[in-house]
Parts: sequence; structure tokens; C-alpha cells
Amino acid sequence: MENKKSDFNNKINDLKKFVTENLTYIITGIIIILITVGVLYNYYKGYDAVQKKDTNQQQNETNTETNEKTSNQVNEYIVKRGDNLWKIAEEVYGSGYNAVDIAQANNLDNPNLLFAGQKLVLPKDVVDRTPTTDKVSSAKTEQRKANINEYTVKKGDHLWKIAQEVYGDGYAWTKIAKANNLSNPNILFTGQKLKIPQN
Repeated sequence: MENKKSDFNNKINDLKKFVTENLTYIITGIIIILITVGVLYNYYKGYDAVQKKDTNQQQNETNTETNEKTSNQVNEYIVKRGDNLWKIAEEVYGSGYNAVDIAQANNLDNPNLLFAGQKLVLPKDVVDRTPTTDKVSSAKTEQRKANINEYTVKKGDHLWKIAQEVYGDGYAWTKIAKANNLSNPNILFTGQKLKIPQN
């Protein structure tokens, strides 16, 4: 019995000795693992920060270039209810005659058809298109030649096109709009009769 007790005590002492000796190795191993994880974490965290900084810097440079290009070339206008190109051109450029520049910059098939909320590109450095006295008198001559008192709207017509056809001057669309009391000069209907003023 005593032998068994002695053997048991010996085994417990051996186990204590084994644990004590190996505990140092285990703790050292855990510390090494923690240090390695910490170093790797800091490395990748620093790497990500550098990457983000580079990406942000590139984006800022791109945005700056884009903004510079945009500010040198164009502005943007959001169409409000009741707007037409003539009104917008008068507001932006001080002359409704520059409506043609807005129409060209936006590739508008029908310059009289605008929608509230529509975004328009407004070109910078446009030429003053206000007609001189010679242009006005030649437009009046064209008007006299036309000799049309009434025009029937065809499919695809808009006031600029009609004025061009009748007067030889697209800018004269405002005369047609006023003569017909059009609340919205952008809306025409096929078959609609329009008065064509002769003065």
C-alpha cells in the first residue's frame, strides 16, 4: 500500500516538475505569438493607412483637375418650371440670343422642349449674339418676303425651327410666341394654327 502511495506521490512530483519546467516554455511561446501578432497588425494597419492616404491624395488630385477643367469650361443649370432657353440665356449671359449656345452645348434636338429638373451645360466665354442693326433689318426683309400670316404646326416642329423657316431667323421665335400668347413656348401640337406677325 505504501509503495502505491509512494508511486503516486512520485508521479505527482514528476508532473509538478514537468509543468514547472514547461510552463516557462509555454509562457515564452505565448509572448512570442502575441508580439508577432502585434507587429503584423501594426504593419498592416500602417500599410492600409499609407494606401488610404495615397488613394485619397489621388482622388483629391483628380477632383481638383476635374473641378479646374469644369470651372474653365462650363457651368451647370437646373431647369425650373416655366424656364425656356431664351429666359435662361438672358439670366446667365444677359442676352436671350445666346440661347443657341446653350442648345448647341447640350445637343438639344428641340431647343423649345425643356423639363423641370433637367440639367443643362452652360458654356463659358460665349460670343455676344445680340443682332446688330444690319441683322435686324435683314431679318425684317426676310419676314416681308415670307408673307405668311398663319402657320400649321407639323410633327417635329418647334418655334425656333418655324421662325427659321418663316423669317429666316431662328431668334424671331419670340415674336411668334408673343403673337400667339403661348404660356409655354416649348409645347406645340401637330395641327395647331399659329399666327405669324408681319411686323
